[in-house]
Amino acid sequence: MTATVESSDPHAPEEPAEPAAGSRSRRRRGRGWVVLGVVLAVVGAASAWWISSQVALSGVAITYDSRPLVCDGAEVGQIATWSDAEFYEPVVVLTPGMQCRLRVHVLNNSGSTISVDSVTLAMMGDDNALGVEPLMVNPNGQTASFDEVGGVTFTMFSPVHVAAGEDQLLEALIDYHGGARYEQCSAGGLNIPDVSVSVNGVSATKSPAEWNTIWFQQGSLADCEPPS
Repeated sequence: MTATVESSDPHAPEEPAEPAAGSRSRRRRGRGWVVLGVVLAVVGAASAWWISSQVALSGVAITYDSRPLVCDGAEVGQIATWSDAEFYEPVVVLTPGMQCRLRVHVLNNSGSTISVDSVTLAMMGDDNALGVEPLMVNPNGQTASFDEVGGVTFTMFSPVHVAAGEDQLLEALIDYHGGARYEQCSAGGLNIPDVSVSVNGVSATKSPAEWNTIWFQQGSLADCEPPS
């Protein structure tokens, strides 16, 4: 009878030991925490960026000075919107051939430089009831686009930057050649303009305070003055 004896090569490489299940689980958890940390860091940075941008934009205001309307060829004065009003608002008498400048200030009271991107004049688009024709907005808003609700927006050729603590004057040039659809001594009041500003890619629309109204009147101030 022949006997068979199995032998092994003492120099053969040993099979690597399979890591314990607990070790694999710990490594997976470690990688998961790293990924979560990166995600939280990105979210935190984005949140801080958005909040700082909103804080900067909250410090921007749109306001008139003592001469919001400067016109050639038209009477400019003040109008009381109620018979017992103690406060008056600026009014221009619609006069064919007049050329006016609507003057507004962008006040940057924030700690960051902001950009003025566009200016919108409500109710002054094509075939508007006032009959006025906005031409452009200085310093470089020359491209006009019209919206569905009757406004016209002038986009800046390049953003107008306003440094922290600075003031930027904007002037909308407005002509009138006749054709207002208003009865004698009636007037239309507008809270204008809406100004689109931005910082760090975040934008907001800013407007004058709601009680700041510019009036356009059909008929002279003397002829249309209410009885005392």
